[in-house]
Amino acid sequence: MPASGILEQEPCFLKDAQPIAAHFEAGGIAVSTGVSFDDYHRMQLRSKKSGHAMQLIPDWCFDEKKFREVIVTLVERRAGLKPVKGTYAERMERAQIALDATRPRKIALLEKYLFFWRANGHDPAYRRRLENTIFSIDRELRIDENPSAFIASVLFLAWHCRLDSPGVSQALNGVVHPTLVRQWLHRSRNIAAGWSGKGARRIGERPNYATGKRKKG
Repeated sequence: MPASGILEQEPCFLKDAQPIAAHFEAGGIAVSTGVSFDDYHRMQLRSKKSGHAMQLIPDWCFDEKKFREVIVTLVERRAGLKPVKGTYAERMERAQIALDATRPRKIALLEKYLFFWRANGHDPAYRRRLENTIFSIDRELRIDENPSAFIASVLFLAWHCRLDSPGVSQALNGVVHPTLVRQWLHRSRNIAAGWSGKGARRIGERPNYATGKRKKG
C-alpha cells in the first residue's frame, strides 16, 4: 500500500504556489499566474498596524460605578443633554425621553430619502449616496432604542475582547459603524480623564512634559 494511502500527503509531492509560474496544458494552451518578472520586482510588502486605541484597559472599566457613569454620560450626550444630579435610572429615563422625541423626525426623513431612492433609479451614483444616508439613519434609530446596551457592548468588546473598531462593528452586525465605535471610545476616555482633574487632551495636542502644559503637535 502506498504511503499516501495511510499518511497525510508527503511534503515532497506538494507544489508550493509561486508568484511567477507558467505551464502548458493540452492543446498548447499556456496557463500562468499573470505576473511577470518585471511586475514581481516592483512589488512591495506593506504592513499596516491597527489604529487600536485600546492597548491598555482603563482602570475604570473594572469599577462598576464608574463604568455606569461613563455609559450614562455618553447616553446623555447622545441625547444632547448635560449631566444632571440624580440616580442612574432617572438620568437614563430623561435621556431616553429626549431620544424618543427625535424618532418621528428621523423616521420622516428616512421615508423622504426612501422616496427619492425609488424615484431615481436611473442615477446609480445618486442612489448610492442615498443608500448611505438611509443606512446611517436606520442605524441611529436602532441604537436609540437601547443606547446603553450598544455603548456597553462596544466598551466590552473593545477593551475586554480586544477587538478593533471594524471587529466591534462586525460583532454588532454593523449596527454601530466603526467610526462611531472609535468616537465612543475616545469620548469615554475624555469623561474618565475629567474625573482626575487633568482634563482630556484634544486631538492635535500633546503634553509638554517639561512645563506640564499642552502644546500643538
